[in-house]
Amino acid sequence: MENIYALMMSMAAALLALLGYIATEAGFARAKNTGNVMIKALAGFCIGVPCFLFAGRYLAFGGEPGARTLFFTALSAALAVCVFAAAVMGRMRFSAFCVMSALLAAVLFPLTVRASSFFTAQFGLLDPMNFGLLGTAAGTAGFMGAKVLGARLGKYTKGGVAHAMPGHNIPLSLCGILLLSLGVVILAGSRAVVDGASEDTLLRAMENMILCGGLSALTALLFTAIRYRKPEITMTISAFLTGIIASFPGCMGLTPAFSSILGFLCGFLTVLTIENMDCHMNVDDPAGLCGITLVGSVLGLLGSGLFYEGRGLFAGGGFQLLGAAALGILAVGIGAGLFSGIFTWILHWLKILRLTPEQEIEGCDLSEHGMASVYHDFALNLDTTDCSDSYLYAAEGCEEIEELEAHRPYEYPPVEAGDRQPLTKIEIVARKEKLEHLKRALNDIGITGMTVFPVAGCGVQKGYNERYRGVPVEIQLRAKIRVEVVVAKVPVAEVVNTARRVLYSGHAGDGKIFIYSLNDVVRVRTGESGYDAMQGASSE
Repeated sequence: MENIYALMMSMAAALLALLGYIATEAGFARAKNTGNVMIKALAGFCIGVPCFLFAGRYLAFGGEPGARTLFFTALSAALAVCVFAAAVMGRMRFSAFCVMSALLAAVLFPLTVRASSFFTAQFGLLDPMNFGLLGTAAGTAGFMGAKVLGARLGKYTKGGVAHAMPGHNIPLSLCGILLLSLGVVILAGSRAVVDGASEDTLLRAMENMILCGGLSALTALLFTAIRYRKPEITMTISAFLTGIIASFPGCMGLTPAFSSILGFLCGFLTVLTIENMDCHMNVDDPAGLCGITLVGSVLGLLGSGLFYEGRGLFAGGGFQLLGAAALGILAVGIGAGLFSGIFTWILHWLKILRLTPEQEIEGCDLSEHGMASVYHDFALNLDTTDCSDSYLYAAEGCEEIEELEAHRPYEYPPVEAGDRQPLTKIEIVARKEKLEHLKRALNDIGITGMTVFPVAGCGVQKGYNERYRGVPVEIQLRAKIRVEVVVAKVPVAEVVNTARRVLYSGHAGDGKIFIYSLNDVVRVRTGESGYDAMQGASSE
């Protein structure tokens, strides 16, 4: 009866881990891609289970394995597909992802299980549930897939400088990582019960997992506080998951001291891996799950080879277990990298791998699933990433301007209004992706002051129509930006012609320019009005 409950708990743990993957990826995604990344994680799991059970089992075991072994291995392989989903979020076509999910679950992960069985039988590798090598394969496959696919638009400049692209809901992603960690812990405990582990052994495993995860998070917290002068929230919680994953292979045979050492290593390497992948390797892994899984799995296998009681190198067991772990990691890592790189390149060659720049800017929810936005009723989708290039403006310091006393009260109509240089207000309604180009072009002709609004509207075309659950939905408003400038010295015609050159694409929806005559303008700080109010620390 205990085994029946344990099997039920393992299924619940897998679904809990799946929920954790979904929440983590959704939180680290942009709002316009939230629905897409959630359905990809779910689809990856749902594709992974049948592909492994009906096709992959024969590659994995070469025959009919035990029901328990097949059950746990299929769950692990299906969850590993979610790692690949996190690595390619926001730019991979849904159809291409489904193809890759089937290939991973039916070919790569079964071959990984076969390799794990070989290294276990021949060299004594310690890898319960094939968890460590499956994580190594999933992390490597995600790394290579993200590398071949390329980064999200605007993530890197042509010189390779990374731009921060924070997720739209970090608290959701933090809750997701905790749920994922909880799912892994319950899965490990369930397997231990099914294998007949005693109460003391199970207690020891749970103690090692929470100790390793907690010290990993604490190490990352202190490390980032020193490195960045402020503790980094996302890396801290990521390190917690890394520690949980790393403790899995040897959780039943590590002492608290060795678990603590493993946790410290996980904390340092999690921070360094995520930072280097993002800033130096130019691998865009938005949620960091690819790096977390890879680091945790590799450290878990190597940690078992070093610290496992009675078998590890530092526990009097010699080099055999460590050598088996190193050989397994090397073989699976190379194989998974080649497999993922080749098949993603084939999909790229077939031109079905990645969304077009226009679709990526519009968002995967709309382009792939016909959803305007998961949060359309609450916030507009304002993404100003340019589809051809990205610009980074650094704030330049300027001398402080001495505060002036308030001038005499303003009088309206303006005194000697007829002698003043006319003021003109120009409103430009344009596509959101053109904002950075427009800002730079206006700056080049001397316009430095502007106000930008996220707006929504439609013209003669009356928006566009989509369907939700088969029901037609009229979406009348498109997300746009409105830029307002007031000019006095720069000719109006030059501003209008510059804006037209930047905004023109030849298609409906390029935007409109509205021109108004202004009676006057007043600077609040000094009381200056008219032309003088338009001149300041940096003039037009």
